[in-house]
Amino acid sequence: MPPPNRPGPGGQLPPGRPPCSGRPPMPPPISPPTPVPPPFRPGAPSGGTPPAPPGPAPRPPPHV
Repeated sequence: MPPPNRPGPGGQLPPGRPPCSGRPPMPPPISPPTPVPPPFRPGAPSGGTPPAPPGPAPRPPPHV
């Protein structure tokens, strides 16, 4: 059984050895800023999807 990973002088691991986790530490992922959609105003061109008309959705014709 190999000896445990003991920190070297100064409380640091010897140079050239990977950390205990086995892989180098990675910086936290930076998420891109989420674009905030403009508030919806009736009658104003929003550029988004128009609201669905009220009532049941049209059903496709049955296959013959």
